[in-house]
Amino acid sequence: MWRSPTCRFRPSSASAPAWPSRPNGCWTQPWPRLCWARQRASSAGTIRSTASPCGRRPAAKRCWSGACARIRPARTGCCCGSRPTSCALRRRTPFVSPWGASGSTTETGVATFRFALEYDGADFCGWQVQAEGTRTVQGTLEAALQQVTGATARVTAAGRTDAGVHAERQVASVTVETGLDPDRLGRALNGVLPHDLTVVDCAAAPDAFHARYGARSKLYCYRIWNGASASPLRRARCYRVAPPLDVEAMRKGAVSLLGTHDFTAFQAAGSPVRSSVRTLTRLDVEGSPRGEIGLWVEANGFLRHMVRNLAGTLIEVGLGRREAASVAELLKSRNRQRAGPTAPARALTLVRVDY
Repeated sequence: MWRSPTCRFRPSSASAPAWPSRPNGCWTQPWPRLCWARQRASSAGTIRSTASPCGRRPAAKRCWSGACARIRPARTGCCCGSRPTSCALRRRTPFVSPWGASGSTTETGVATFRFALEYDGADFCGWQVQAEGTRTVQGTLEAALQQVTGATARVTAAGRTDAGVHAERQVASVTVETGLDPDRLGRALNGVLPHDLTVVDCAAAPDAFHARYGARSKLYCYRIWNGASASPLRRARCYRVAPPLDVEAMRKGAVSLLGTHDFTAFQAAGSPVRSSVRTLTRLDVEGSPRGEIGLWVEANGFLRHMVRNLAGTLIEVGLGRREAASVAELLKSRNRQRAGPTAPARALTLVRVDY
């Protein structure tokens, strides 16, 4: 039996209570027991102490298993020598990040990265962060970036796509403190991003790189399904127009839109911009009636809903509701009310961004 080294009363071996034994496993005994003198005094009712033999603090527990390889040195405890113990078989393994101590062997520091993103915009409320609880591409990417790097950073995109608009190669930039190299950062983000958003490419960029202000041109494609019957496989990516379209008339109307013009007539109402002048370098109408038709639009910049308003106007030309020559007059009028309706967002895709 263990006896307190500070106790002056030593019970005989006959009167000493025996420790319970448990041959299999580790027996944890509340420690320490009241020294024999204080047990006798407590039984006589002369003292009243149950927490600790010296009344200083509750004692720890001791492991009596023979498998314990080490016992930590005793801390400052009560007079009976209570000491916390640790079983070597129950040591905790320290957590190691799957990306290394600081993300990788690269020294942690502030770096600028350039992302190429692909996403399905059907379940996103556009690119830009909005009120809490609104799912956006920017908000989802920033949350994943914080989860991977542990740092909060603002991600900037080349184009702020509207709700429902898709992207094959959206470009975004971010400056963040991390030890991850571009390859590891891209793979780490894809490991936590949802199924409808992917980092196609991640590369290091100069500190002055800005995804929006550095872009020279952006290419969009608006897809129309002009088949006689509906196409379930194209429903999520194309806008169906049931009557046959006059593709040649649409091409003639598109020619007058090329060049540098004031596109106020094709701008969504209530869009504050410094200038509505844009340079349209490409507007091709590809395809044939009773098939899939693609409107390929490239410019140095776009106004809000500009591509969808252009598509709605050219569809009216293809349906014969307006003449192809009237598109030039419409452009000069700068009157949004005279243009066609805004085509649905689900058929619009950002194809690429050039720098």
